[in-house]
Amino acid sequence: MRPYQALKPPREEAVNSTISLCYEVGTVEGDEELTPLGHHLAKLPVDVLVGNVCITYVFSPLYSKCNILKD
Repeated sequence: MRPYQALKPPREEAVNSTISLCYEVGTVEGDEELTPLGHHLAKLPVDVLVGNVCITYVFSPLYSKCNILKD
């Protein structure tokens, strides 16, 4: 049996970069509290920027027009 090996924690620069991106996209505000957008994106198994595009598309007025075109 192999002994348990913990994962290496992320570098501090990577964590700070991710937090900055979350503020830019609007998924967190204030004291790193999730916004409604942040709650929705947290449920998606995709990158923050990809998820933001998906959610923006769904709530866009163009969504219904694009769905008509694909039928």
